[in-house]
Amino acid sequence: MHIAGMNHRLILVTVFHAIFSTFGDIETCVLNFMNVPLRHFFNESLHYHYDVSATEAEFNLIFSAIASTMFIGILVGGFTMGYMMDYYGRKATGVYIRSCLGIISALCMILARMFLSIEFFVVGHFLAGVIASYKIVLFIYIAECAPDDRRGIAAMTIGSGAAVVMLLIQPLCLPSIFGNDSSWWGLPAFCLGLAVIHLLVGSVFPKSPKYLYITENKKQEAMFSISFYHGDSTDIELIEEEYDRERAIMSQGHISLKQVWDNPTLRWSLLICLVCGFVPACSAINVKSQYQIAMYIRFGMTQAQATLALMILSFATFPLCIVAPLAIEKMGRRPLFLSVSALCVFELVFLMLAHAFIDFHFNLPTITSIIGVLGTLGGQVALMMGLLNLTPIMISELCPHVARAPVGQVVQVIPIIVCFISVLTYPVTVARFGALYFLPLIIISSILFYLLYQNLPETAGLPVDRIVRRLTITTRSRQASVSALMHGIEHHHHHQHYGTLINDDDNELQRD
Repeated sequence: MHIAGMNHRLILVTVFHAIFSTFGDIETCVLNFMNVPLRHFFNESLHYHYDVSATEAEFNLIFSAIASTMFIGILVGGFTMGYMMDYYGRKATGVYIRSCLGIISALCMILARMFLSIEFFVVGHFLAGVIASYKIVLFIYIAECAPDDRRGIAAMTIGSGAAVVMLLIQPLCLPSIFGNDSSWWGLPAFCLGLAVIHLLVGSVFPKSPKYLYITENKKQEAMFSISFYHGDSTDIELIEEEYDRERAIMSQGHISLKQVWDNPTLRWSLLICLVCGFVPACSAINVKSQYQIAMYIRFGMTQAQATLALMILSFATFPLCIVAPLAIEKMGRRPLFLSVSALCVFELVFLMLAHAFIDFHFNLPTITSIIGVLGTLGGQVALMMGLLNLTPIMISELCPHVARAPVGQVVQVIPIIVCFISVLTYPVTVARFGALYFLPLIIISSILFYLLYQNLPETAGLPVDRIVRRLTITTRSRQASVSALMHGIEHHHHHQHYGTLINDDDNELQRD
């Protein structure tokens, strides 16, 4: 049985991870989905344990600090992710460790409600950030399990699964179900169930064949894994040759960030992946993950209207998450990701305009809400079309196997600083400067779109060793530096090439 050219076992594994790995996505959004009851809970906890009655300004600062703990968790996850990937493996990090952390995070949130403890919730929210960081490992794990011509569809399916589950759980967040003061803990309880299933069932599937073959040098286990994921009729010798070529790029089992930076080809891969990493970091998705309901309420909606608007957006854009895995192979990476980047700019512009209506006291809540919802519609389309999948897919395709851990670590850690600042400062900055909060993000996101247009290569269906050889040709023609990113159009034999892959495979990989 084959669907979209994928072996039925690979389809089963991909769909399973797509659905049950979403416990982390939900845990990161608990603060947003349960915004109103959690505000009541935090106030009640502060008063009960510390006899504190905070003013509105003080409470906003406390709330933003709690929201930011998730991004501290992402930072911690980013710092530890590379080590975990290299020394424990893709599956161990993306399934075992991540699922265990998901169980602990959910339990902390449930215990917070039981003991009226804001501290337990902070710990759970912090761990949700670590879990979010480790999901990039799950993307890489699935991409390494899939054949070259199905890497994109497999990785995008993981993102689409998250969109489906998030859509299904949103009705549970209505005030009449979980979205009230007494029942909000039901959402973390749902995450607990998903995490337990993901841990138990996910342990049955084989490890990444590339990790087994290239890093652990376990040839027999790698052959079994290839047969399991690619199909029994796969030409295993051909796959072996491809893995040998990828391993020959860097002979070491593990490499450091310094070795990545010292190699011109790997440095160029790192820079492109870093640009990809900054696209979601500088978009509105991080602020929305914590404040979207609060943002809608500020535009003039009630809690029920805000939750309903969120549900309508999700339902309206839902078909795109089904189309996206197919589109990434049919359209290619480049046009899809450029569209996603442009939609991020569109969303920020409309959110700035909606906040400007409030700043100038136009008192037009309906129009303000429509403008704000239109903006977030653009962001939701970007999310469904692969905003959060862009970076892990590029890491798995532009970097040889041994370089993925250090590159993934840098690409996760540096952009998260922007996420942390944007979330921490949102309530205070919007209260003081209003719509101007979005201006720096609009400028940066526009620059990122330009950099992607200039440099993002098309890698669909190509073996990793061939992609890296092509990148090497580019680095020979110019210095692989930050300034070179601004001049991504290559002139080769009097023809223009957009992006960074020049079609010339006769050259050998440059090794430094």
